[in-house]
Amino acid sequence: MMKKFRILKFKTKPILEVKKLSKSFSNNHLVLNQISFHVNRGEIFGILGPNGCGKTTLFGCIIGILSVNGGKIAINGETINSYPIHLRCVRWKISYVPQNSACLLGLSVEANLEAICEIKIK
Repeated sequence: MMKKFRILKFKTKPILEVKKLSKSFSNNHLVLNQISFHVNRGEIFGILGPNGCGKTTLFGCIIGILSVNGGKIAINGETINSYPIHLRCVRWKISYVPQNSACLLGLSVEANLEAICEIKIK
């Protein structure tokens, strides 16, 4: 006799949740228009798009470099919109390494990451 198994999808809270995120700049140029997505534990998530579509603006909003005009950013269910960049980094260990080499010139990618990890904000 063969037993039948049913695989159930376990419901978990997303690690990162972005809901209806909007960002415009001083000249009323709307860059992000109600962007929504979530990232679950163990998931690999990518943002793709052409130059100028708002990818860097989105990351800037998530890590706290830029303020948002509307919407919600949550990590582990806690809304982080009002937290400054250094608290987001310390409390939730989120950061951003830009594509260009303008971080610490002359260092390899690995050395840049090591240097940033050594910084402590009090």
